[in-house]
Amino acid sequence: MIKKILSLTIFTLLITSLSLAAEIKTIQLKDGSIIKGKITSLSEGIYTIYSEHFGKISLKEEEIQQISSGNITPQPKTLQKEEIKDYTQKMQAQMMADPEVLQEMQRLAEDENIQKILADPSFMNAVFSYDPEAIMNNEATQQLMENPKMQQMMELLGKKYQPTE
Repeated sequence: MIKKILSLTIFTLLITSLSLAAEIKTIQLKDGSIIKGKITSLSEGIYTIYSEHFGKISLKEEEIQQISSGNITPQPKTLQKEEIKDYTQKMQAQMMADPEVLQEMQRLAEDENIQKILADPSFMNAVFSYDPEAIMNNEATQQLMENPKMQQMMELLGKKYQPTE
């Protein structure tokens, strides 16, 4: 029983971290252009973004004026790891109290591909680092985000829990 609770807690942490990283962002470029899309990776100062309108695009960090979760409004440049950790813990509590989300998490935990990813030490180290760049740049994250069951879970979480700014 303790192992199952620990697994659910780890899984909740993972899903919450991924939901922060995978939400649709509004990106304002220094030339005034605005792009809406999901940031899929950040590596060596290059953001890879998937936009419904433009497909996959790559942008240099220095081309970007601002990134936000909603419409462009002034905001701090990035969340610190402690802020991400606090947000993740609050989301965990909400998710663990939601029977629908718990049921979906259990269904995901039974998926063999997801079990393999969760067994990857480098992936779990990235998750527990609370570093969005480390999480998004881990190859296992990309595999996880391509899993149809995980996509359904992310959609469910997006509908239930809107991030507060």
